[in-house]
Amino acid sequence: MQDISKSYLERVVGILPRRYGLKKDRIFLYGAPAVGKSALAFFHSVWHKKTLYINCADCRTDIESANAFILKSYLERNLELLIVDNYTPAISLPNLSHIILIAPSIAHCPKDFTPKHIRALSFEEYVSFDNKNISISNLFNLFLKEGNLPEIQRLQPSYKITRKQEILKLALKNNFALFCSLLSMQGQKLTINHIYTLLKKSHKISKDKIYPWLSSLEKCGIISLVPHRKNANKKLYFYDFTLPLCVRNEKNLIAILENMLLLELYAKLERTGKSDIIEYGDVGEFVCALGIFLFLPFATQEHIESKLATYTQKTHMYIITLNFEGKGKIKNITYQAMSFINFALEWEAENLPL
Repeated sequence: MQDISKSYLERVVGILPRRYGLKKDRIFLYGAPAVGKSALAFFHSVWHKKTLYINCADCRTDIESANAFILKSYLERNLELLIVDNYTPAISLPNLSHIILIAPSIAHCPKDFTPKHIRALSFEEYVSFDNKNISISNLFNLFLKEGNLPEIQRLQPSYKITRKQEILKLALKNNFALFCSLLSMQGQKLTINHIYTLLKKSHKISKDKIYPWLSSLEKCGIISLVPHRKNANKKLYFYDFTLPLCVRNEKNLIAILENMLLLELYAKLERTGKSDIIEYGDVGEFVCALGIFLFLPFATQEHIESKLATYTQKTHMYIITLNFEGKGKIKNITYQAMSFINFALEWEAENLPL
């Protein structure tokens, strides 16, 4: 058991820091596959000499033996930090002040642990991972093409798509083909029943299966079902905005860009400690505690004002673009347009009026 722990902890070498700070506490990390949950725990472990890492998904791990080893290490005062990956409640946890549990969803989070949802890289983090001095514009093009999973950035181009497919197959198991069909619905306005109706055309599924399955995907952070502000429709997005490109050749650029903006908003909401509730409106805008945001990639002033002409609410709106910058007003709406790069790297909520 101890040798296995050491071999895993050797992987700390080369791991880069994230924006997530972990305190000396009992913490429960959860989130979608390959977003860096284990890497974050490994990086944190370098500050502790007596760390024990146990992966419950490792076929070499016997739970009964693991429990005995944890207790022995604790009683002998040979344990400062315990990391349990792919946590199961069958693991007996000692009365240790610093434990990190890692799991796909929050479902089995013990009551005395602080849950922390780990997401894939924000664009700011993606830029910080660059060690080749690539220009910001080229980094953005790579980000848009390859997505936001930490390990993908370090792979050779020929391995990137197959690695993402591998990650999905391992996480989704028998539901991989079903999920591939779901990927074609990125950015679409849907109800849960509509999703079921579309999926049953090519898969043998029942309502009894589809509802809990979608719920489990959402709890793991694999999908986001963003609700409309007024009606029952939802928009479907994914934790890596490029996932649809892994299983099909067709590219819906607008859906990918919307998905990218949504994930960036989640990152900024978490960073500022605000509610992570996001809704969408009639012109495709996202509404959250930071303000109202609309992605118009190839915007001009005329295009923006034409798009906002039917918007009746008195408000300030942020227009996210690929390269257009500017300010303006139409009817009761003031707006500020900025490139996604500037929004992701420089924009702070307190700097602009809401």
